Amino acid sequence: TVTLGFPIEDDYTGTGVFSHALKLEQEHLAPNGHNTNEPVLFEGTADDKYIIRPEFALGKEILRSRDIDVLHSAPDVVYRRSLMRFM
Repeated sequence: TVTLGFPIEDDYTGTGVFSHALKLEQEHLAPNGHNTNEPVLFEGTADDKYIIRPEFALGKEILRSRDIDVLHSAPDVVYRRSLMRFM
């Protein structure tokens, strides 16, 4: 997945534009019969030390990840005008 972020203000540097991520130890496939392009939802919590909070800045406007081994969640505080996700 490639994500293009647009913060609320120009010249912004910080978190809240991109979703948070949690890197899985191994690839996780959707169960058989799961609809294509429908997210696989997980329940539970993760220790804060494992959560990646990508920073938006000049030169860091694009985020790339593999959905097969990364979980996404909403940022603590959303600070974006828009987010475009290409899968």
